[in-house]
Amino acid sequence: MTFVQFISLNLIYLVTCLPIITIGVATSSLFEVTMRYADEERGYLIKDYFLAFKDNWWRASLLMVIFGAP
Repeated sequence: MTFVQFISLNLIYLVTCLPIITIGVATSSLFEVTMRYADEERGYLIKDYFLAFKDNWWRASLLMVIFGAP
């Protein structure tokens, strides 16, 4: 079951990872969810991804603009 959830998570990441627009927030959200899972803070991978996506939206987008400019 976890294997299927990780496949689904990666597919959702590919769909939400639009070049230049949401690549920063999608990557930071995926990183946050996988690190929580690796630290054995088990939860809902898909639900937690969308919550992290919403929480990281402005911060990750700003950092993508700052670091993506050079």
